[in-house]
Amino acid sequence: MDGDIVFYIHGDAIEYGGELFSTGELTADILNLSLKDYQRIQKNVQCMKNLAEQYERTQDREFWWKLNHQFVALRKQMMEFRVFQILLRDDSKFLDETQQYTEFRSLLPEEDLDYEDFSIEQWGDMAEQAETTGQIPVPLLIFPGGQKTKWSYYRKQMKRYERYLGDVACFNPTIHNFIHFLPDFFFFPENVIRYPYDQFIQVCI
Repeated sequence: MDGDIVFYIHGDAIEYGGELFSTGELTADILNLSLKDYQRIQKNVQCMKNLAEQYERTQDREFWWKLNHQFVALRKQMMEFRVFQILLRDDSKFLDETQQYTEFRSLLPEEDLDYEDFSIEQWGDMAEQAETTGQIPVPLLIFPGGQKTKWSYYRKQMKRYERYLGDVACFNPTIHNFIHFLPDFFFFPENVIRYPYDQFIQVCI
C-alpha cells in the first residue's frame, strides 16, 4: 500500500506480485501506454488535485465524495495495464470505504466523524465488532482514526498514484528513444562486433 515494489528473478522470468512474467513482458505492457492514454489519465489526476484543494480549503465532504469518484475512475484507467493490475489490486478496499464514509456527509455532522481520542480498548472493541458483524464501524473506515487522519492517509494514496505515473512519464520516452536509437547504433559494423545484436536486445527488455 505504501508503493514499495518487490520482485524476484528466476532465470529468464520475473516473479512480481506472486505471478511469473517472462523477461520484458511487463516492460512491453507499460510501453503500450501511449501519449494519448497518459494525457487522458493526467487530465483525471489534475481534476483530482483541484477537488482535493477545494476540500482542504472548505472541509466540505462533498468535494471528497466527488474526488473519490474521480479516484475510482483513475484506478480503472490504470488497471487496463498489467503492471497496474498488480500494483493497484488491493486499492478497491480503501476506495469503497471512502465512498461509504463520505456518504455520511448528509447524515452526520463533522464533529460526529472525529474519532481521534478513542482509547486502545475502544479501538479493539470496534475491530472485534467489525469481525463479528462483517460491518466496518465508521471510525475504522479507510484508516483507523478521525477525519484528519483518514484524509492524511487518503492523500498519501493519491501521492502514490502520482509517483507511479511520474515513473512511467520518465521511463516510456527513455525506452522509446533507446529503441529508436538501435538501428543507428547497429548501422556501423564496429558496433555489431563490439556488442552482438541479440545480446543488446536482451539488455533492452
